[in-house]
Amino acid sequence: MQFEARQYGHLLTWRHRFHSFLLAPYINMLSVPWPVGVARIPDARALFCSLFSEMGGHTWCSVLAPVVLNPSELETWQGLAGSERRRRQWLRGRIAAKDAVRLLLEDRYHLEASYADIEISSNKYGQPVVNGELVAKLGCRLCLSISHSGEVAASVAGECFDRKGVGIDVERLDESHEGLEEAGFIASERALLDDLVASGRKEWVLRLWCSKEAVAKALGRGMMGNPYSLVIEDVDVETGRVNLNIAGQLARELHNYANKSLKAYTGRDETLVFATSLI
Repeated sequence: MQFEARQYGHLLTWRHRFHSFLLAPYINMLSVPWPVGVARIPDARALFCSLFSEMGGHTWCSVLAPVVLNPSELETWQGLAGSERRRRQWLRGRIAAKDAVRLLLEDRYHLEASYADIEISSNKYGQPVVNGELVAKLGCRLCLSISHSGEVAASVAGECFDRKGVGIDVERLDESHEGLEEAGFIASERALLDDLVASGRKEWVLRLWCSKEAVAKALGRGMMGNPYSLVIEDVDVETGRVNLNIAGQLARELHNYANKSLKAYTGRDETLVFATSLI
């Protein structure tokens, strides 16, 4: 499969991607492959990451939704409560996720999959789950994670094998995150941030926050409403690696992980700060 996005990479504008997709929706991607999102994870070759960033108007949603979503997904999207912004974010995330799965299926199984071949639902914890007849026939179990920030959506997919899951989180450095440091971190974590001032405090606030989100997603439970359920123990500035432990209700529910150091790998791509985790 010669994805259009691979030819142009990040230089491919939303308009070009959109038009190319409409001309050949079963071949071209709306996202771009984003290997930088998983590059620092050991065994990163087993993971496939995509980034969807668009500057189009709201009309693209009504054009794309019936093409990229199957009937069940379309019904879910149409029934989403809340603002139009939330509906657009949800659709961006599904597009990025399906493209990440398409990259995986092409690389691992040499299969050309369309958006309609892949169904993404959510389990009772809100974790995305890959379904669909094609995946069922392959008999593979895929791990998937989705993140949104502004007009950007990112997703990472991999085969689970003996893994608990994979997680990704992205945040825009050029957006306001007022109050995040005070609300998201305990005193010992803020002390770690004090040592990172020279490396850019705002960037590292986002890196550490993304680390919590990525590990929480990889564990499949989220933060359970409390950012203190994940505690950052130490940071390797040079590699971007962050070590975390779980605490509170999360540790009680996932007691097998209560005394284990869990890792997230952080980075920055222009104004996008991110973290990924493979548990």
